[in-house]
Amino acid sequence: MSKPRIALVVTGGTIDTLGEGRLDLFEYARHQRWLTPLELLASVPELQELADIMLVEMPRFGVSTFSISDWVALHAAISSAVDAGAEGVVVTQGSNYVEENAYFLSLTLKTASPVVLTAAMRPASGMGSDGAMNLVDAVRVALDPASHAHGVTVVMNGQIHAARDVTKGHTQALEAFHSPQSGPLGELLPNGSVVYFRRGLKLHTLDTPFHITSFSVADWPRVEILAACYGGDGALAEAALQLGAHGLVCVGFGAGRPGPGLHGVLCKAAANGIPVVLSARANGKVTAYRALSKQGFIAANDLTPWKARILLQLALVHANDVRSFQDIFDEF
Repeated sequence: MSKPRIALVVTGGTIDTLGEGRLDLFEYARHQRWLTPLELLASVPELQELADIMLVEMPRFGVSTFSISDWVALHAAISSAVDAGAEGVVVTQGSNYVEENAYFLSLTLKTASPVVLTAAMRPASGMGSDGAMNLVDAVRVALDPASHAHGVTVVMNGQIHAARDVTKGHTQALEAFHSPQSGPLGELLPNGSVVYFRRGLKLHTLDTPFHITSFSVADWPRVEILAACYGGDGALAEAALQLGAHGLVCVGFGAGRPGPGLHGVLCKAAANGIPVVLSARANGKVTAYRALSKQGFIAANDLTPWKARILLQLALVHANDVRSFQDIFDEF
């Protein structure tokens, strides 16, 4: 009996990085040593027992150099794998930007096949490395029929997270990833079973209007993130606008308030048709105060600032009427 085919898209990260020894758990990246994609696959022979693995090699993505061009390339690799017959796709990558990659893919991929992103918090050579188990878990989730309803997910530390909800909440802990507002979608049991607790309510993949073919890399909107802070006077916001920002995301106090210095600049921007999204420094839902809504501000809902930035960029590509942007943030 033939096994189901799963595409394994390898893009780098801690999961295939090699340090000097088993206790090199901190500065391992400086050695610039990695497992090749074939070596990564061979290091976890259980993967071939679970599925027919179709290996897809890509250039390594660096967190400091990652760009929209890399998103386009990753999107194309996943789409091509599905077109070639993969029943699901697993992507290995660095943990530092997995939440942003997952959300972008969730909004733009047009497939019903499960797409699962995973990573590692400890290098492949490290004592207690979590990469192999995360990789096995990711393949199990990609194989599970129930995963078709969830679009793009992130699997880490035995938990399944929705691309929209997940965030990295710790710099080093194995349990670094969580979904603070909603909790995980499900988990993997020690016997290998995949169990889902809930289904996300926000639209994704096939149900979004965002198409990657609708924009060119050169035209990708410039959106800057600005943090409200003690003594902030709005100078950085002014600079962002002078540099041609097409939109702004404010990381506000409390439930999204920008603070007096920043508020004035943001009001001017909104009055001039520049979309301004209010997010928060704290966890929780941001609902625009009535006065701020009248001034044209958009509430990020419970999106993190980095995900609000992605959605605003896609909204700018997709729609011309800024007045429709709040509906977009409410739906996705």
